[in-house]
Amino acid sequence: MKKKPATPLDAAELRSQAEVKLSERKKKTAAHPATEPDPQRLVHELEVHQIELEMQNEELVQSRAQVEAGLRQYTDLYDFAPIGYFTLARDGAIHQVNLTGVNLLGIERNALIKRRFGVFVSAQSLTTFSAFLDDVFTSGSNKTCEVTLQKDGSTPLFVYIEAITKDGQREVCHVVVVDITKRKQAEIALQESEQRYRLITENMNDTVWLMDMNLRTTFISPLVERLRGYTLEELQTLPLDKQLAPASFAYTRDKLAQELTPERLADKNAKISVLLELEFYRKSGSTLWSENSFTVIRNADGQPVSILGVGRDITERKQMEVKLHEAHQKIETRTKDLEMINENLDSFAYSVSHDLRAPLRAISGFAQVLMDTQGDKVNEEMRHYLDRISEGAKKMGQLIDDLLGFSRVTRSEIKYEKINVESIVNDLVKAYREVELDRDIEFIVNPLGEVEADKEMLKVVFSNLLQNAIKFTIDRKKARIEIGSEQKEDHIQFYVKDNGIGFDMRYKDKLFKAFQRLQTDERFSGTGIGLTTVERIVSKHGGNIWANGEVDKGAEFCFTLPSKTHVED
Repeated sequence: MKKKPATPLDAAELRSQAEVKLSERKKKTAAHPATEPDPQRLVHELEVHQIELEMQNEELVQSRAQVEAGLRQYTDLYDFAPIGYFTLARDGAIHQVNLTGVNLLGIERNALIKRRFGVFVSAQSLTTFSAFLDDVFTSGSNKTCEVTLQKDGSTPLFVYIEAITKDGQREVCHVVVVDITKRKQAEIALQESEQRYRLITENMNDTVWLMDMNLRTTFISPLVERLRGYTLEELQTLPLDKQLAPASFAYTRDKLAQELTPERLADKNAKISVLLELEFYRKSGSTLWSENSFTVIRNADGQPVSILGVGRDITERKQMEVKLHEAHQKIETRTKDLEMINENLDSFAYSVSHDLRAPLRAISGFAQVLMDTQGDKVNEEMRHYLDRISEGAKKMGQLIDDLLGFSRVTRSEIKYEKINVESIVNDLVKAYREVELDRDIEFIVNPLGEVEADKEMLKVVFSNLLQNAIKFTIDRKKARIEIGSEQKEDHIQFYVKDNGIGFDMRYKDKLFKAFQRLQTDERFSGTGIGLTTVERIVSKHGGNIWANGEVDKGAEFCFTLPSKTHVED
């Protein structure tokens, strides 16, 4: 239990207590009488005074102990307080400092006494501190400021200073110094974060806004104002149904009602986010489309406090979608028209194959009958004309066949399958060897591998290219035709080259056009449809075709087919 401090005694009370103690001593002395009695009165007074002195001395010892204990307690409170205490003179010289202040400045207490506090203030804050100290001594009232302290080789300290002079004394002031470095660093970090956030929101291509849980706008990024023309103050008073087109508002209301249920909002771990495409009103009355994500923001306790919106202007995309839809409708209409035209073409093809072939056969047949039955009556000139009639009918029949083939290729759908290309080419080469028995033709078939394509169409491609090579090497004593392939990164490249008459590269663009023939020599018959058909087949497969050649030095036809998979294993 804490001992109560002694209370000083007045003279009368001290005398009374001394008399009591003397009486007690006399009783003890009576039991043991003195051998040499002194004068009674004098002895009595001396004894009383002695006891008074003893009592006063005891009281002084107790008071001193109490004062020293209080001083130690005050010193501990002073030195170990969480803030620095200083006593400064007018010039800033340090008269007193506690241990916390010593630690703030990083120098021993003895070395700090009489040093000026200003030497520890950073150059940036020195003017502020000097003005503050002058104001303290001039006004005599409580003053505050914030400055930066700089210790040698250490990170600057941000401190809050509060000072006041003693009543009626203007020579020293008492100063409180509080380390606010962590708070300042947090403020600086927050400012930098806000600056970064502001720079991001000001320069990003997306709009950003915040709404409270009542869907009232509380923040917008600058892009919102630029795109829509409304300020934050205007949007804060503008209900959501006035910001959105009717259909978009109804869609938003229903979607948010579906997502922002009381159960999901109460679930602290629920992440609520909605993606919507909405049509907003501009202040001008026009509209813009925006793709928006709405995300519920929760506080540290998991309670929903706001809704973050991030939007991207998709007006151009929406306009393109409308145009694409219109174009799609036109395409559908055009497709139906083309389907009808194809049906008409089928009818025309049938008509051509049936109605035109009969007259051609009649012409060719009658010409031959005349030659067979009237042979002795037909002179050379008449025979020449009859031969030309037969040859013309034959060419017309071939042209009809080629046109029908081209028409079928154009309208047919591709039936993809895995094909051994070498097998197709070898079969064609074998057939042509049997036909061209009177010619010396060297066929070189290099590895061709497999490809995914329409087998019948690929036969038509190689058949036309091989026939071309055979035809245009007719005047070569030994014809040489080479077929090969090369695997590229995303396609296969095939080639057919020969040592025939070649062609002038200036006219290469005419090669794959219908009815365009570079050779007019009657030795090289043809309808001008074959290469056109080849080009159409290659294009339908997603490939390309081209040719290289030089007059009298042969030609090379190359085409590609994609390597992508169309057929499942």
